[in-house]
Amino acid sequence: VVAAKTWRAQRALMIQMKEHMFSKAYMCLVHGRMQNKIQFVKKKFAELGSSEATQVMLEHDEMHDPFYNQSVQGKWKNRSTRWAETFVKPIAYYRHKKTDEEYTLAYVNILTGITHQIRITMQSLGHPLVSDDRYLPRQQALEDLKWCPRNFLCEVRSDWWDLTGQHKDEKRRRFTRVSLENPLPVLFRGILETKLDLVEKLDQTAEFNV
Repeated sequence: VVAAKTWRAQRALMIQMKEHMFSKAYMCLVHGRMQNKIQFVKKKFAELGSSEATQVMLEHDEMHDPFYNQSVQGKWKNRSTRWAETFVKPIAYYRHKKTDEEYTLAYVNILTGITHQIRITMQSLGHPLVSDDRYLPRQQALEDLKWCPRNFLCEVRSDWWDLTGQHKDEKRRRFTRVSLENPLPVLFRGILETKLDLVEKLDQTAEFNV
């Protein structure tokens, strides 16, 4: 949670969020072994469902979206379709102690901000999030929930411009970049340590606890 102490700071943060200048990075645990490379993923997604509890996002193409043709032909004019831009970097491979299934811990940076962006992007790459009860097959989600009781996704870093900082020099106020890092929740750290075996750490500089 980021709280502003003045209305000027609040306004500055709101504008940065709206214009996607407020950067967020996440860690997530996904099914399977991702290729060890940094990927830039740009895909278009469409909403399906009006209720927040049941709404899902689909890849907006003929293969994945059953209403694709209606949308492009203008028969569903009010339907929301948006581009999502995402950087994905695998940082460690894991194996489940009991099932021997493979998993990847990934660092994700989003350049846009659409509903379920990380969840749908990772699913579209063939690596859905662990315990994602909305985008995993039902049986797989139930199996995941036995050892990971919530969606394995956590914001670990936020960056923004400090436009109303305490510096007397206006130039420094305008160009100071603020970064805030968060550790993985105790729950997730415990899962990595007790439920999984670390197979390979791909980024030796990565710190999972900070």
